[in-house]
Amino acid sequence: LVVYDPSLDIVVDVLPCEDGYTQERALLADVLQRVRPGELWVGDRNFCVWAFLLGLRARGAFFIIREPEQFRFRPLGPMREVGASETGVVAEQTIEAGEGVVLRRLRVRLKTPTREGESEIYLLTNLPAEAEALTVAGLYRKRWTLETAFQALEAHFHSEIHTLGY
Repeated sequence: LVVYDPSLDIVVDVLPCEDGYTQERALLADVLQRVRPGELWVGDRNFCVWAFLLGLRARGAFFIIREPEQFRFRPLGPMREVGASETGVVAEQTIEAGEGVVLRRLRVRLKTPTREGESEIYLLTNLPAEAEALTVAGLYRKRWTLETAFQALEAHFHSEIHTLGY
């Protein structure tokens, strides 16, 4: 599992595992040991584990995590549109998840569906209201730069072996 810092544009930590097919969720306890107060952790649905979200919160960290389909919550208000981003229309609402944990839930109605054909995605965050929903959605979008970090490493170190097929 790799921890990428988009503000520095570098990988800042690696959590190795001897089994390359281990699900990311199996490493979340190790991730929590690295969390510092005030940090912002951004992740996909695989990181939306209640114990992990509570652990981030308990350590004084913030998160933007994509909501999985089975996530349970109680709406505390209506979903209200806040504006359009590069990728779609953003709306948000306040929810209660678990025992009295209040979070913000963002919906992005996408201009272009995901690879899986989804036209909407939902994000969960514990960032304060001062962090505007459009900014939060934009930060989540930057999460995808991790994949490009590996491409950059390959390009800088010329690590791909050129075989006779080239």
